[in-house]
Amino acid sequence: MQIQVNLYKDGVWKKELERSLDSPNTLITVFSTSEFQKNEVGFQEICEKFPNSIIVGCSTTGEIYEDKLYDDTLSIAIAKFEKTQIVPHYVKVDKIEDSLDAGAKLATKFDQKGLKSLFVLADGLIVNGSELVEGMNSVLSRTISVTGGMASDGGKFEKTWVLVNNKPSSQHVSAVGFYGENIEIEYASEGGWSRFGLERVVTSCDSKISTIYTVDHKPILEKIEALEVVLV
Repeated sequence: MQIQVNLYKDGVWKKELERSLDSPNTLITVFSTSEFQKNEVGFQEICEKFPNSIIVGCSTTGEIYEDKLYDDTLSIAIAKFEKTQIVPHYVKVDKIEDSLDAGAKLATKFDQKGLKSLFVLADGLIVNGSELVEGMNSVLSRTISVTGGMASDGGKFEKTWVLVNNKPSSQHVSAVGFYGENIEIEYASEGGWSRFGLERVVTSCDSKISTIYTVDHKPILEKIEALEVVLV
């Protein structure tokens, strides 16, 4: 496998894009600001130089390149596989209540024979991540790992995007399947939250739409029926 990581900042790439990495078994992951137009020129250059590659990605809250965090840039990783086959699929999600069904629908698009893992990226505002994964796992064999993340927009909670057919699209979930016996997938997760304030118990909620109604049997807000909590 050949790999290149790169960063597009202020209209310039840190390194020259290696056209030789283009192939049907090349995966390019792209992460950028929710304001896609800021780096659209750089993204179009990727599409032109890698016409045969599979390109996935989503909006983020800061882009990582090497050991630094950037804002309003385009961070990419190019991986050309020698033996592993990669297959992309997408589904549209109209409302958050459809997250469970969307996960199951997306998983059924993949032939599970030889499938080792799925890498999933989802709209962070219209998709319930827990429901999505539950739907996928209801269809997939337990031997198939599911990794990925939710798109973000820097805490604005206005609009996030996922790349679908090389276009930034809201209300979508994308996934890439890795096939073959020549790849090993390792993964881990870590939460970044710390306890703050008094401990409370959620006594009424709707997990399908990420909405809390009462805490300790009291309305979450006096004059507002519910506080919507968007998971990203």
